[in-house]
Amino acid sequence: MRDIIFRGKSKMNGKWYYGSLISIGDGIICHIIPIDPKSIEKPRIAGIMQSREVISDSVGEYTGKTDSKGEKVFEGDLVTNENAGCNLLVVFDNGKFALKPLIEEGNHPSALADIGQLEFMWVVGNIHDKTN
Repeated sequence: MRDIIFRGKSKMNGKWYYGSLISIGDGIICHIIPIDPKSIEKPRIAGIMQSREVISDSVGEYTGKTDSKGEKVFEGDLVTNENAGCNLLVVFDNGKFALKPLIEEGNHPSALADIGQLEFMWVVGNIHDKTN
């Protein structure tokens, strides 16, 4: 059974919460019911009363993959490797997770890459936080 974990950035304090997603009104209002961060491998739900409202656009799902450093990779993460030439954005497209280059070749968006390449990459940030 795969882990279904979402993350979202709090509207109140900008902190990231990880857990189950509650989406109300077609995603206009989103809440994360946090899991115990010490047990991310075996999530324990903290309880619906402890849900946190998060910025809808910041919500991303865990891909089920880890990067070369063993970090869990989420939709919205930016990844790279020494040969990438640019950061790649983790996206969900056509029913699967993929890597999208953040540059365009000519007037056409670059092709999506297979997420299986994550084992050779590492997370450098995400599209919702400022990165260097």
